[in-house]
This record gives sequence, structure tokens and C-alpha cells, in this order.
Amino acid sequence: MMRSGSIALALAVGIAGVSAQAQTPLAWKFKKDDTFRYKTVSTLKQIMKLLDKAGKPDGKELVQDIEYTIVVGYKVLDVTADGGAMLEMKVESMNFKNAAVIGAPAVEDDKLKNATFKLTLNAKREATKIDGYDEFLQRMAGDDKTMLKTLQAVLPKETLLKSAREAFGFLPQKDEKTWTREFVAPLGPLGSLAVKNAYQDEGGDQLDGKAVRKISFDSTVTYSPPGAETQAAPQAAFRVVKGELKRTDQNKGTIYFDAAAGRLAAMNQQIKLQGQLSLIVQGTRIDAQVDQDQKTNTTLLK
Repeated sequence: MMRSGSIALALAVGIAGVSAQAQTPLAWKFKKDDTFRYKTVSTLKQIMKLLDKAGKPDGKELVQDIEYTIVVGYKVLDVTADGGAMLEMKVESMNFKNAAVIGAPAVEDDKLKNATFKLTLNAKREATKIDGYDEFLQRMAGDDKTMLKTLQAVLPKETLLKSAREAFGFLPQKDEKTWTREFVAPLGPLGSLAVKNAYQDEGGDQLDGKAVRKISFDSTVTYSPPGAETQAAPQAAFRVVKGELKRTDQNKGTIYFDAAAGRLAAMNQQIKLQGQLSLIVQGTRIDAQVDQDQKTNTTLLK
């Protein structure tokens, strides 16, 4: 147990640390040859209740409960005079497992391992360019030309660029307590989500004994069915012809940002959607009620 004097000293240091942290702008900091790594764990639970011709549940359900884990490393290749940067992004590992089965082993996805991209960020930390897309698709498809065409349709280059924009572009452009950002979250053959996040700087906090800034955010989500290119993708297991998914009250997240180091320390987010989709599966139309819950947790690795 700490003595009262030590407790008072610790509190004083902690308060001073929080005060100093509050004066530090929220901004990424990049220095040539810097390296940092993130681990992201995502869980996706989706329940599709099939409907009969009258639009009522017929008792059949399709359930997915999958957990993905990916480790990505970054290296700062260059920093421009105006504050922009070029980063190398490398997938160190990725695995997935059936979360519905207790004790199910994680399965490594060797196709993604060592996939490398180069990201160009402008002075506002907005991703403006991504290199390595063609090599990435080739790694995924191998010698299967049909699969390559499918990936080009369901995972266009702009999708990866938008993901990079979301990863680095969530901070305010100036000293603000509240701000908004808009992103597009692709759902593959299910379509996409237009996400508008409303952020609030909650001030100084502690994470694993380190001073950080806590940022909370709420997500407004608008669903769009897939475009014509995605629907027409060869060998697609199914295609969505009509759909409406709405957010629930559980679309929230928290960011812990190390302003002194200029690094994201941790982030967690939940997006929960409910609605109805009409799909064509092997030529047969299927209507289903959808309940989808996705949780994502990202942490900076030591």
C-alpha cells in the first residue's frame, strides 16, 4: 500500500500529466524510418431468418459467427516538407475462427501474409494514393483468372483507399471538441454502408498507465445495396437485389489517442444493424430478416 504522501504526489503528477496532455494537439506524428504495429480483432455475428411468401419467418436461420485477427505493421518511408508522409503497410498475419464453436482453432490465412502496400498521406493525414493493389489481388487469386475478376468487382481499389482514409483520417483538422467524419464501409456482396461518425474529445485519460486522450463517437449508418458490377461478379454465391438495413442504438465507439507520441493507442467500435434483404441464391429469390452485430478492437502493439 502507498503511504498518504506518496498518494498525494502520485495524484499531483497524474493531474499535471493530464493537463499537459490536454494542451497537446490531436495529430499523427511521423518521422522517417519510424515503425509501429497494430492488432485488430473483429467479430461478426450475423443471423438471417428466412421468410416465407407471406413475409413471416419460416423457422429457418442462417448463422455466421466469425472472429478475424489481423496484425499490420507500418514503416514511415518518407515525410514531405508540407507534413505529408509515405507509409509502407505490411500484413504480418491474419487468421479467422468460428466463434460459435468453443475452443475452435484459429486458421491462418497465408494468402494475405506479407501483402504489402504503400500509402501516401497528405498534410491533413488523408490517404490520397495506395500502391500494391494489383499485387494484392494477384496474391489472393493465384492463377485463377475468374477469381481475379471477382475480386476486382467486389473489392475495387477505391475500397482499400477508403479504408486507409478511415484508419488515419478520424482526427479533427483543428483544435475542436466535437467534429464529424464520413466514411464508406464496404460489405462485399451485401453492399456498403455510408458511415457518419460524430466525435467528441472527452479530455485526458489513462490507458495501461499512460496518459492518453479519450475520444468517443457515435455512428449514423446508411445502407446501400451492391452496385451493378458487384451483382454481376462471376461465381458470386449470391447477390442482393433489394435491402434495407438500419442501425440500432448500439453504434458507438471509443478511441484512445497518445497525443504526445502522435499514435493511436487503442480503438473499439460496434455497429449493429437490423433489417431485411432480398437475395438471389442459385437462381432462387430468398427474403430474410437480418440481425448483424460487428465489433472491432484495435490496439497498438509494443
